[in-house]
Amino acid sequence: MRYEDNTEHFDLEEMAKGEERINVLVRFPSGKIQVEEAAEQLVNIKKRNIVEITYVRDMKAEELGKLLAFIEENQGKYANKKQLIGMLTANFSSITCRKTKKATEKIVKNFLITLNALELLDANGQLTIYGKKLLRYFKMDPQKYKDYLGWLVLSKGGWMVILMELDDLYKSHYFIESKSELLELLSEKLQHDGYIKGRWNLIDLINWLIYLDILKQWDKITKVHQIDWKRVYELLRDKALA
Repeated sequence: MRYEDNTEHFDLEEMAKGEERINVLVRFPSGKIQVEEAAEQLVNIKKRNIVEITYVRDMKAEELGKLLAFIEENQGKYANKKQLIGMLTANFSSITCRKTKKATEKIVKNFLITLNALELLDANGQLTIYGKKLLRYFKMDPQKYKDYLGWLVLSKGGWMVILMELDDLYKSHYFIESKSELLELLSEKLQHDGYIKGRWNLIDLINWLIYLDILKQWDKITKVHQIDWKRVYELLRDKALA
């Protein structure tokens, strides 16, 4: 079966000129979307392969927009990323709206790791075109914010690999007892396959994927975070052209 839609069709070969191309095998659940079985989707990722995965720790996906807004409001008040880290640390509570008034520099540095990896900041800590666009969506349309952030993490963030590895785990383990065991197995697999160094605590990353409607909430009966492949397909198809 071939997926049919009424949207404009684009010449993928023309789109891919000057860009590196990655062929990714995407498995769609039966009955969820009409596509050729074991369809191979062409994933266009500008100027980079999926060789590493964007690290997320200590930050909620909703807080990312607040950080971008703070950075925009304080342009010209800092000269480099070191000064930006100091400002973010000092204003942590007001930016995130968390009850705690304290934030270690380590937590804020984790924030910057994510922003840098998603190419939202330039070398001086100013918003890039991606950062400005994501911030605009954050201010005007929550759903577009989710959609664009979803495209960013799947392409620039390399999180397509997370979903593929997770899918492989579901198929290779007949029973996983708990969510913590699943995340431990996933971390081990990502490390073994060379995508991450050391063991990662993946809870924040998984929470981002749930917020972005890419993963379903943990199912206590089936013991999985179901992957919404239709959502993944739509994000990669539509948002890559945004």
